[in-house]
Amino acid sequence: MDQKTDSTEKLSDDGSVDISASVGEDVSRRRMRTATRQGAVLALESSYKWALTGITLQNRMNELYSIVRFLQAKPYAYHFCKDCDCKALDYSSFSTKCAQCHHKPARHFLWWNRYIAKPLESIQSNATGRDAMVLLKHKILKNLLLKRTKKERAADLALPLKTVTLRIDSLDVNEKAYNQQLLEETIANVG
Repeated sequence: MDQKTDSTEKLSDDGSVDISASVGEDVSRRRMRTATRQGAVLALESSYKWALTGITLQNRMNELYSIVRFLQAKPYAYHFCKDCDCKALDYSSFSTKCAQCHHKPARHFLWWNRYIAKPLESIQSNATGRDAMVLLKHKILKNLLLKRTKKERAADLALPLKTVTLRIDSLDVNEKAYNQQLLEETIANVG
């Protein structure tokens, strides 16, 4: 599925574009935070944002963070200063010091990494990981997620029923010989 961002926009008298709504399709595929295309999508300013994705929670937290970042969800997508109250969405503006508070970049942290991603890396060995999972499930996802399955929305979507057919096919002599040769070559190259 191609990555797209659609928007409802209006041309102002001064020639600027006022975007009232942005819709990101398959935003979970935007994993590389420094990529030019993703940077342009993340820079969209709009009053409303929706993200459409087929991501499952079994995938990596970075993929879920891409959605949170696109939505500019507060405070989850923001970088915060350890020494003051400043916050920023875009960490790339921190070269030698923060443009807002003038503290060094090392004095700032990404909320998502501190409270979700890092604790979940060690979920089995400590309570912090379990707390992060509870926070993710009961606070963040509850507020951001509207989950609908194809089965739940079948009447609205008018999708055809999924038909699974199992077939048992036999290989002919040439196909068997080709597969055997391929297997032997693979074993010889690996072994």
